[in-house]
Amino acid sequence: MSKIFNTQNKSSIAQAFEGPDFDLFETLLWENRSYFLLDLHLARLERSAKHFSFVYNISEITDFLNHAVMSFDENKKYRIKLIVKKNGKLQLSSLELDAPENLPVKIAVSSSRTDRADEFLYHKTTNRKLYEHDLAKYRSNGFFDIIFLNGEGEVTEGSIGNIMIRNGEDHFTPISSSGLLPGVYREYLLNVREDFVLKEKVLFLDDLKKADEIFMINSVRKIVPAILSV
Repeated sequence: MSKIFNTQNKSSIAQAFEGPDFDLFETLLWENRSYFLLDLHLARLERSAKHFSFVYNISEITDFLNHAVMSFDENKKYRIKLIVKKNGKLQLSSLELDAPENLPVKIAVSSSRTDRADEFLYHKTTNRKLYEHDLAKYRSNGFFDIIFLNGEGEVTEGSIGNIMIRNGEDHFTPISSSGLLPGVYREYLLNVREDFVLKEKVLFLDDLKKADEIFMINSVRKIVPAILSV
């Protein structure tokens, strides 16, 4: 069952802003009575808030998140979507998380191409019509996610997560300058987790085809094995 919460930032500064045509958001995993990688999520949210001049109050956001999960079943996992509006207003929805029914999941490559110069590719916002449109189209045909390439043919990301490949003992993920959202779990594997080595590299479609394994990664599902359909 999904739950939705709202709060209005009471700051007089926040009230001075008019809502833009997009919001910031973070998608978080709640498990074992806590938010997974919350510090990394909040740090990314703060960077985007500063970039787009959104009102951002970390104490209010933290209190809001903690209050929202008070009635959760500690034996279950939940997918949380936190929305931050430009004036600081917060919204949250939650959904119990189920594992994908069939592994590995199927992924495909979008015929659309992205522009690495688009600033919205590097921030998690609701301005993502292309991703939502293509994901809906492919989901109707049984695909878990859709992979995007930029105008130069470089692999960037999926619509709901980053991509990782394995070649032998080496793991690679597309370099951020190709035009992608620096995912929280991607950052965790790159810079935090000490028992796992992930490297950035410019990847092309041929690299995916030749990879020993392909994975979709995000902070909700973590590492999901995938098969590319071409």
